[in-house]
Amino acid sequence: MTNSIYLTTIEPYSGKSLVSLGIMEHLLRRTPNVGVFRPVIEVPPDKGCDKNIELLIKYFNLDLDYEDTYAFYRHEVADLIAEGRYDEVLDKIIEKYKALEEKCDFILCIGSDFHEGGSAVEFNYNADIARNLGSPVLLVTSGADDSIDEIINEVKISFEAFEESGCQMLGAVVNRTDPDLIDDLQEAMEDE
Repeated sequence: MTNSIYLTTIEPYSGKSLVSLGIMEHLLRRTPNVGVFRPVIEVPPDKGCDKNIELLIKYFNLDLDYEDTYAFYRHEVADLIAEGRYDEVLDKIIEKYKALEEKCDFILCIGSDFHEGGSAVEFNYNADIARNLGSPVLLVTSGADDSIDEIINEVKISFEAFEESGCQMLGAVVNRTDPDLIDDLQEAMEDE
């Protein structure tokens, strides 16, 4: 049995923060010692804390040191990848994750925030991280302004891409969908 979930998306503004709150609530009902880990965060220390980590720690009163809940800032990863030191990125992420794993019974991993223009790179390192941590992936996607066929196609393509990267897929959450489409979308997804 796995002791983690890797929550990720393939696009910005999918509602990953909201989904992480619901998942954490569910996890804490089953085990009291749940950690949160974000391999890559945006916010450098002089600008405050990562909003997702801070929200989860404060809202659920998690007994975690903020510094233990992430491995890199986005600019550090970009610099290391540009220098051809991608393996060092993965090594440090795994090291930080394993240290947190020693303290927690279960870890909710939250992938990076996507920014315009960097989607392919971010997808690749989110898939690499999830695979290397052995965490099954829960995909969060936005259904805003999309038809059922568009949503289904996006989920199928994303699933296939993660599976081709060697990731185990746990499921998908389609967020921000037109309420009038929910029943038909759910039926269509069950048929896939």
